[in-house]
Amino acid sequence: MKTLNEFVHNNYVSLEGIEESLLKSISNLDNQKINECCGCCCEPCCGDKCCDPYCYPKYYSESEITSMLRNQPKVQSLFDVHYQFSNRYRYPGVTIEETKEPLYFRSYNNTISNVYTSGEPQTTTLMPTDALYNEKLYNYIKGIVEEFGFTYPTVLESEGKVQLFFVKGEGGYEEKEKTIKKGLEDVAKILGKLEGKDEITWAQVLDVSINNVGNVYNFLVTCNVETTNFQMTVDDYKKLQKKFEKIEKEEK
Repeated sequence: MKTLNEFVHNNYVSLEGIEESLLKSISNLDNQKINECCGCCCEPCCGDKCCDPYCYPKYYSESEITSMLRNQPKVQSLFDVHYQFSNRYRYPGVTIEETKEPLYFRSYNNTISNVYTSGEPQTTTLMPTDALYNEKLYNYIKGIVEEFGFTYPTVLESEGKVQLFFVKGEGGYEEKEKTIKKGLEDVAKILGKLEGKDEITWAQVLDVSINNVGNVYNFLVTCNVETTNFQMTVDDYKKLQKKFEKIEKEEK
């Protein structure tokens, strides 16, 4: 059975020996290339002499980020956006804990939902541009982060849908003998637990990356959210407005 250090030199995922009941959920990883990275913004990775994580910006517009998330996001991609935007695109009023606070990005062709129409409806379906200000969704994401030990939560809001991305780290200095096989099995079980939640409609692991400095291998996990479970009421919006007013006063 290969340890992490032995597996690094293979550069490709092998599902040989994985429990049969777990294979289906991670079958897309079979023979996928593993990227080596040190968890900073360097490209290529600078190995033992990892550079400053704020070395240079990778993205110059929100549309570049949403395009990346829709197409081929990597573990390193989530590291990059969180390092670059550590104090932007955050839920209002939060204390920044960089690796656990979600970042929100949306497509520009979405329109803001308006609950203050004639008759003042009591609820409104979550729209993409509302997600950043939706306390129910924010608390749910924080709960998932804590439950599964995820880091770098990232939210993509596009065409009325909300997709979440996380990094799940395995191994570490204290787990020198932990195997890639065990990590693959662990992440497959996580996908099953995510899809078992009423609020999640689909889950998948998209990428595997190795941090050979810290003896860690990271998985990029994504899932789609059932937005109807996060409807906001008019009172929710009024409460949010009061929060904005309070933040504005504190900043003066």
